Formats: sequence, C-alpha cells, structure tokens
Amino acid sequence: MRFILPLVLTFLSFSVLAAEKSIPPAVSETYVWMTDANFKQEKTLAHSRMERATASSHEANDQLTSPEFKEARARFLKIESAQELKKLITEMNTNYNTYPDDLKLMTAMLSPILKFKAFTYKIYPFLAKEKITHSMMLSQVQNIAAFMNMNLPTAQWKAGFDLVTIPADEDDLIRFNNAYDLQNYLVREVYPAYVLSAQRIQALNFAKKSVVWDNKIFYGTASFSDNLNRFQLIGEGERYSILASLHYSLSDLCKFSAYDINEFFPLVREVAKLFGYDSVFSAVDGVNARKIAGVYRRAQFAKLFTLRKNGDHNMLSAFRHMKEGSRSLSLAWTELRDRTDNGQNFIRSAIFTPFTQIGDNQVEGMENVVSGKTSIRSDVTGEILTVDLGAFFANPPQDLKRMLPVGFDDAPNMQNYKVSMKNGKTQDVQFRNYFSGRATNWDVSAYKTLFPDLSKGNDVSTAMKILNQSVYGMMPAMIIQPFVML
Repeated sequence: MRFILPLVLTFLSFSVLAAEKSIPPAVSETYVWMTDANFKQEKTLAHSRMERATASSHEANDQLTSPEFKEARARFLKIESAQELKKLITEMNTNYNTYPDDLKLMTAMLSPILKFKAFTYKIYPFLAKEKITHSMMLSQVQNIAAFMNMNLPTAQWKAGFDLVTIPADEDDLIRFNNAYDLQNYLVREVYPAYVLSAQRIQALNFAKKSVVWDNKIFYGTASFSDNLNRFQLIGEGERYSILASLHYSLSDLCKFSAYDINEFFPLVREVAKLFGYDSVFSAVDGVNARKIAGVYRRAQFAKLFTLRKNGDHNMLSAFRHMKEGSRSLSLAWTELRDRTDNGQNFIRSAIFTPFTQIGDNQVEGMENVVSGKTSIRSDVTGEILTVDLGAFFANPPQDLKRMLPVGFDDAPNMQNYKVSMKNGKTQDVQFRNYFSGRATNWDVSAYKTLFPDLSKGNDVSTAMKILNQSVYGMMPAMIIQPFVML
C-alpha cells in the first residue's frame, strides 16, 4: 500500500485534466509579490517588534470587537440553512471595503467556501468512473459527516455541509463529467477566490493593534457557554500564518493545472490490482517498484503526467506562490518565536519554546530553498546536496514519468540458505528476498534541473536520503517522492 498514497498525492499536486483537444487555462496572476527588499524590511520590522514586545495588558474579550463584527456574528450564529449561509457571505463580500479589520478578516476567511457550492454533487460523475477512487472519496466524505455530527452538531455546520453537498441552484447542476471539467473549474473559479482572500489578508496589518477572534464562529452555537477560551487575539504572526496557508494552497492549484492526468484514475485501478483490489486473480507475490513502474510505462498511459499547453506558465506561478508562502511562514515565525502573550493570542508562542532551534533552522533552510540554488545538509550523515527548486519550476520536465526508476534489483524473489543443524548436518531453507524489485537506478538527466550536481543515476537515492534527513528538505522531497519509489 505504500505506493497508493504517493499516487493520490501526485493527483493533487500534478495535474491538468483535459481531453486532447482542450487547452488547459493559464492561471491569471494578479497578486503583488513580495520583493526581496520588502521581505528584508518586513523581517527587520518583525524582529524589532519582538525585541520590544511586552505581555498584553488587556484580556481578549467581546468588548474589543467592533459593532459590525458583532452584527455579522449574530446573523451567522442564527443560520439554519445553506441558502442563508450563501446570502450572508455574498453580502459580506459586497460590503467588504466598508468593514473594520475584524470583520474583514472573518469575510476573507469565509468567502472561498462559495466556490465549493454543491461540489460533491458536481464531481460525482467524474469520480464514479472508477470504483476504487469513488469508494475512497465517498468513504472520506462519510467520515467527515460522521465526525461533524458527533463533534460539531450545530445548525451552522450542517448549513455549511449542505452548501458543499446539496445542489440548490441551476448553476449547481453543471457537473464535472470528466477530469478536464474539474480542472477547468478549479483554475478559473477557485484559484481567483483564493487569490482574493490572500490579497485581502495581505492588505491587513495588525502590527500596532491586534483584532479579537471569536471561536464561537468556528464551533457554532453549542460552544463556549461560559466564554472560557472563547476570545483570542489575532496579530501579525497569525496573519502571516494564514497568508502562508493560502499561498501553499494556491501553489497546489497551479501545479494542478500543469500536467496531463487524464488517465490517472485508470492508473490507480491498475496499480490497485497489483495489491489485490478489484481482482480475484491476483497472486500474493508482493508489489515492488519494478511492478509499479511497469504499470506507469504501459502504452495506455503514454500521455499521463506530460506537460500540457500553459503548463510551464502555471508551474512558474506555482513556485511564486510557494516562495510567497515560505516567506510568509518565515515572517510568522519571526513574530511568534519570542512573543510574550499571556495566553491571549490565537497561536500561543509558548508551544514553540522547546523547538526554537529546530524552527530557526527549518525557516532559514526554507528561505534558502526558495531563494535560488542552495545546499541542503543531512542532519544525520553531514552529506551535502545542491538543490535548485526555482530551476525545476522554471524548466519543468516535459514528462514526469522520466523520473521513474530505470534500474531494479534483479535478484530472484526467493533465495536458498543452508541452516546448520545440531546433528552437524545442514538443511536447505528457502526465504523471501525482500529487496527484489526495489529501485536502484534512475535517469540522472531527468533530475538535473532540481539537483544540478548529480553525476550518475544511483545518486538519486542518496539525494532522497539527504532530503529525508534534513529539517528543510521537505519541499523538494515531496516533488520527487511519488516517482523515485524508494
């Protein structure tokens, strides 16, 4: 099963879902990126604020929220249907520019949900084409519904769930009949909604004055009857954390539009057969990298994971959002690591105290990874790996399948061994060779943009080891993991 999850992650990270005649749209960049000078200035200001920070002299409470926020909250907590929720968020979007900061924050965080209206209904025809993926996704939604019914049994949560699952308007009846319909919708509708939220969060500034957040908005009416832990302060650290999360999601959406995965679900079906799913004829012989790679390379999957028109543009946008997210995370860490908050803030800096050194190293490493060619050091062996993440996204592979292993351990599945017996004789015993079929070599040219110093194919396994042993090797590791097959 260890190859199934990477396949699903690959689906989420690398895709353009299109028929041959359809051209995947290019994402429209309207976001104003943080320049190197801006980032340096913001980090200096964040350090300065932390050096002179003192414990909050006031307690987060409802008296610090604006009248507009109180009015919107009251309406939100009376919601009993999906249509009421849609109406409120639509009004909040329309009146956004007239709001104080606390209500602007609430609006920016809630507004993208409208783009997921009737989403599970719309996506059903596409997911239902393959039993295994349909079953996986259906089970996931059912688990969410059960969790919500037990832990969040409020009318507001039920309204949100209904908004996402039940068609109520004529537009909700436009369904995703194939992979391209889904990709097209996410790039043209969901991506701009997330960009708008990011732009709104970017324009806010809580450096001089934090705003108060009411957790009752998230948990609903059946919560915080005594107001304990209900109200918390949102400062610059929280704002940058939200911004980082939005940009990482935007990066995923851009990658989603770059590669052809029109045959992805059939691929999942064929790989699942190797594990015995959907097949009564499968033998219990283990599933290794050689078998998985063999499925990838079948003629029916020739176009799978190939770069489509506008894919290079969207991959470059993906990197820009990744860079912006990493810089926002760095600024969030700078604001949070030494903040004295008396437990009033939404993110309590005290939880980071035992991990300050690790956090410093990880943030610094991520800054270096997204800023250009850099070196990543294994925390275990001290080995060094040169990584150029920007070059990989600026010159993305034409076919991601080239990153698959090309060499495998060819030793037989079963081996014999002579066991010494107490009577002085030996007995032949057959045992499983668990290394048979493992990946041992790769096409080094497919990895040259990402790892410019690699000289031979089997260096890829060393590169993967170094990434896994580094606190900041996660981003490049996630890119190659589904294809390295180690």
